[in-house]
Amino acid sequence: MEKESKAASRREFDYQERWHGWKSPVGLGLFILLCGITIALLNISTSF
Repeated sequence: MEKESKAASRREFDYQERWHGWKSPVGLGLFILLCGITIALLNISTSF
């Protein structure tokens, strides 16, 4: 029973680590989105 609990805990930790930080798919997507918004805003501001 305790071994199953440790294995589940380890599996949850591994899953959490994969989705944490800028190297995760979510973090990378946010970075690309923010870069796009920044470029668009710079383009708009220089056109005036």
